Formats: sequence, C-alpha cells, structure tokens
Amino acid sequence: MDPFSVTTGVITVFGLVEQASKCIQKLRAIRQAPREVSLLLDEVADLWEVLQQVETTQRRPEYRESRPIRRGETRQASIDRLIRRTSAKLEELDSLLQHHRSRAQRRTPDWSWLRGKQKADALLSDLTTLRMDITTVLSGITS
Repeated sequence: MDPFSVTTGVITVFGLVEQASKCIQKLRAIRQAPREVSLLLDEVADLWEVLQQVETTQRRPEYRESRPIRRGETRQASIDRLIRRTSAKLEELDSLLQHHRSRAQRRTPDWSWLRGKQKADALLSDLTTLRMDITTVLSGITS
C-alpha cells in the first residue's frame, strides 16, 4: 500500500475519532437521559476506543500489506468500508441528538422520544455490529 493511502486512511480515522468524541460529549450533556441514551453513550465510548486502535494500527508496516481477507477485499478496503458506515451511523446519532436537544430547549413535552427510542435502539444495534466488525478486521491485522 502506498504511503499516501495510509496517510489518507489515518486522517479519515482521526476525523471519525473526533466525530465519536463529539457524540460522547452530546450524550453526556443530556440530563435525565432515557436508558437508551446511556446505552448509546457506553457503545460510542467503546467504539471510540476501537477507532483509536485503528488509528494506531494503520501506522504499522504490516497494515500496509494488501493480502485479501475476504472475497478479494483487502484489510484497508474492509476498514474503509466499515469506517464509512460508522461515520454515517454517527451522523444519524448526531441528528437524533440535535432533535432531542432542540425539543429540550423549548421545554415542550418530549413525546418525540417515543419515536426516537426506536431509532436509538436501531443505532445502538448498528454501532455494536460495526464495532465488532472493526475489531474482527483489526484482530486479523495484529495477530
């Protein structure tokens, strides 16, 4: 793998680490948070740790090897695919939090959280799956 691709990958993961960090801050800021928010906070914090490992691993020489790991997909391609999906899910989470926050600032009854709960549950499941998938690819690189 060429050095430019590695640098680009590290920058992309760094941006995702920052995105996860901002979501963590927003989740912590919700007062009297529903149970789903607490679970999301824990999951995003765990995901943040895994993304830190990705960032560190991408700098290692063995990461640059382009051996296919499944159906012709290299480790880098797998990580890139998972990073894009994770970024999209964190954007969805940010949108949900923005909506919840705007309702709280207006001090209106937050009936919308009943709808948001389903979205939060789906996001939690998706983020958990992505974290496990990223961990699986990482374990193949570091073993």
